[in-house]
Amino acid sequence: MNGPFLTKLEHSGHTDVADRAAIASIVAHHRVVSARQDLSAEPGRSTVLVLLQGVMCRYRVMDGRSRRIASFVLPGDLCRLPEAPPKTSDWNIGALSRCAVGEIPIEALTALARERPNINRVLWWMTLNELARAREWLVTGTMPAPQRTAHLFCELHACLQAAGLAEGGAFRLEIGQAALADAVGLSTVHLNRTLRILREAGLACLSRGRVEIPDLAQLRAFATFDGGYLGLNGPVARTGGALHLGT
Repeated sequence: MNGPFLTKLEHSGHTDVADRAAIASIVAHHRVVSARQDLSAEPGRSTVLVLLQGVMCRYRVMDGRSRRIASFVLPGDLCRLPEAPPKTSDWNIGALSRCAVGEIPIEALTALARERPNINRVLWWMTLNELARAREWLVTGTMPAPQRTAHLFCELHACLQAAGLAEGGAFRLEIGQAALADAVGLSTVHLNRTLRILREAGLACLSRGRVEIPDLAQLRAFATFDGGYLGLNGPVARTGGALHLGT
């Protein structure tokens, strides 16, 4: 179950096999979060939380009713650091599918980081990666809806490929159209029109929870997507493939 997390660490370029084995050994507890439930901290546990399976999102409810998704949390991503408990955060973290979350005790992680400097480097890399994705969403929010949606598809592909979850030019997108619409700032009606534009242009087709991308390079060109901001080691962010999500 730790596979996506360890594969993502490999693509960071900051860890070796021994580092990854050491990190895997301190993932002390797995818990399941059901779809449509928020991720909550367990009292008395000081842990780093990492998503191992499924898809979550950081979101805020606006005006007491409309949800705005600020980012997706994908397998291999950090969900929450112990310095940011839910009660002090402006954002909720909710499960969009059935999720498995790994808990790493902060004491064990701190001790490991003292022994292995690469651990500190990769934690900084993961934090900076999350910030880079947030900055990119600010920019893509000004794009026309088709390019914005295409850019999101490209980003999800690159991130999940780095977690070892990509295969070919298609991917499962089981997050639901309402969540996708909230992520790109569209109504579901406008999202459906946007998806039709991408489909009729031969760029991407979403059908029955599966996205087909005939030519990933063409989609990236249309979205002006350059995966360099993701900081992935090697060609992952710029080559074709697939990704699998949860709903």
